[in-house]
Amino acid sequence: MNLRAARILVCLTLSFLLFAACQQKAGRVVGRGFYYWKTNVNISSYENSYMDSLKTDRLYLRVFDVDVAGKKAMPKAIINIGKGLPQKKIVPVVFITPAGLNAMSWDELGFYARNIATLLEEQSIKAGIAPEEVQVDCDWTQNNKERYFELLQKLKQQAYFKGKKLSVTIRLHQVKYLAASGIPPADKGLLMVYNIDNLRNIKVENSILNVTSATSYLGTVGSYPLPLDIALPIFQWTLLFEAEQLKGILRDVDRRDLEQKAGLEAMNDHTFKVTKDQLLKGYTLKKGQVLRLEESHIERVNEIAKYLSARIKTDSLNLLLYHCDSVNFKNYTIHELEEVFSRFD
Repeated sequence: MNLRAARILVCLTLSFLLFAACQQKAGRVVGRGFYYWKTNVNISSYENSYMDSLKTDRLYLRVFDVDVAGKKAMPKAIINIGKGLPQKKIVPVVFITPAGLNAMSWDELGFYARNIATLLEEQSIKAGIAPEEVQVDCDWTQNNKERYFELLQKLKQQAYFKGKKLSVTIRLHQVKYLAASGIPPADKGLLMVYNIDNLRNIKVENSILNVTSATSYLGTVGSYPLPLDIALPIFQWTLLFEAEQLKGILRDVDRRDLEQKAGLEAMNDHTFKVTKDQLLKGYTLKKGQVLRLEESHIERVNEIAKYLSARIKTDSLNLLLYHCDSVNFKNYTIHELEEVFSRFD
């Protein structure tokens, strides 16, 4: 090889390496955010500071539910705007229960779409927000998908939705069984990667996040027809069973409460048997009942984040954590959640 050819080869090699480095540096654009799922909106300075430390730029705010009352679908749990709403992108979320959706007759879908849009607009004005995106959260089924999709079409026709992106939540079964579930008429989806296994089954170890169960649904997630954002869990709860039947959810009972309470016998690291009648944080416990603690272990959250990051190929997405609450934040360091967010960069 002569000197001139060698120089050309060196220049080409350096150009290739520089291009590769630039491509790697560019990475993926990742919006960071949290859900807020409380009726009374009072976000503390600690919660706002925590979100700021993670450089979050958005908050998905549940505004109201649509549920059944009598035989009609009605708005419930409408938020009360208090203090602390951050200066971030606010995305209003409407949660439609299966019963609420099924209570809407086909002929009334236009009526419900107008009412939903009107209430969203009223609450947006009260909150002082002008959202660029609105989200509808509904776990539709094969039996009611046509009704749901038509409702979405009619929502998009409302003046409030003009110029806004419409996103919808996507459950794991709707990814795996795409042909049966259908594709909602929306601009994008939000993949909810939590509440995966049946929480009513006493034999389930952790219904919030089981990596093996989750990945069994997500083999084709990279080819889902809508652009996908991701939501991962950082919450915990304790489930109460009696005679192997679920009796209730104790949302504010944590590991420390269970391990330090007399009259509870540890069966393993997440299951406790009630050995005498008693009260626990205002909850009535009876001898013989079983409590199952379910947590969003950071190792599992990271594992599923790594799995999804490798399979979702879009050059931009939003990653949300569920949900903004000081009780949840105190279970994780900033570094731990920063690692989760960074896996998608």
